[in-house]
Order: sequence, then structure tokens, then C-alpha cells
Amino acid sequence: MRDAQLETIKEAFFQVKGAKFFLPEDSPPDSYLRSRVNIYSGTPDLRELDWVNWLPNGAHVAFSPVSPVRGEDAKAQFTLCQRVCAKYGFDILSTYCIGWREMHHIAMIIFDKGDPMSKKNALACMRELISEAAKMGYGEYRTHLILQDQVARTYNWNNNVSPSHLHHANIRR
Repeated sequence: MRDAQLETIKEAFFQVKGAKFFLPEDSPPDSYLRSRVNIYSGTPDLRELDWVNWLPNGAHVAFSPVSPVRGEDAKAQFTLCQRVCAKYGFDILSTYCIGWREMHHIAMIIFDKGDPMSKKNALACMRELISEAAKMGYGEYRTHLILQDQVARTYNWNNNVSPSHLHHANIRR
């Protein structure tokens, strides 16, 4: 199965002039790709967090919309992230995780956790990304706790009741 999937991937990638393809085992033992293999296989690996050092005193929040596996969706989400992050003075570190029927776009926004303005801008940036993505039809599959009510309101389940409005007394056992 893996060989068949890799051939399909290579066929698509090599349509791009200059594209290169290699597997984690083709990289040095301390490479980030090998760290990703550990993470995806459930083996803890602190190398995973090196990207937080993009800024001194770095911390992160993640914008994580889901979409169909289509180039136009990847481009639309990336363009949205570029525009909104630039407005708030942030770079983005994007990863696209492709499944059989869905694409998870994980856009990490790195901010200075010791700078109150940087933290304020990161939250404002995330709120705008969530709002704008929802207007485009993209929903978050994960979020920070401070943003959960906003994300829940972008969906229409249970007449748009957000998690903070669900009380223990209303849950039947």
C-alpha cells in the first residue's frame, strides 16, 4: 500500500519543475524529518518544538482548518494566512497534512510570550483567521481553549450552542 501511495505522490510532485522527493531514511539521523516520524509513530521527541525558536521567547497558537484535498483550497487558506498574519506582524509556519478525503492545514503563529502586545496581536490574528475561514467554508478541527467558543459558533450543531453553555445538569447519564 505504501509503495502505491508513494508512486501516486511522486507522479504528482514531479509535475512541478525542480521538485525533489526523499524519504526520512534518506535524511541525516538528526533531521527534522526523522523527528516527524517519531512524532507520528507516537514516540516523544523534543526536536519537534525547535520551530518555536523562530522568535526569542517564542510561544505559539495554531490555526487549523480542514478542507477537501484540492489545490485551490490549499492556496485559498495559505493566502488568507499570509494576508491576516502580515496585518498583525506575524510570519506563518504552515504544514498541510493530507488524508484520504481531507486536508488539515496547520498554520503555526509564533509570538513573543513575554511581550503583552505580541500576545494580544496573536489572539486578534487567530480570531480574524477563524472568522474569515468560516466565511470561506473552512472549519477548525482543533483550537486553543480561549478560542473554543468562537470556533464552536462557526458550526451549526445543536442550534449553535457553544461548549461553555453546556451545563453538567443538562447532560444525562
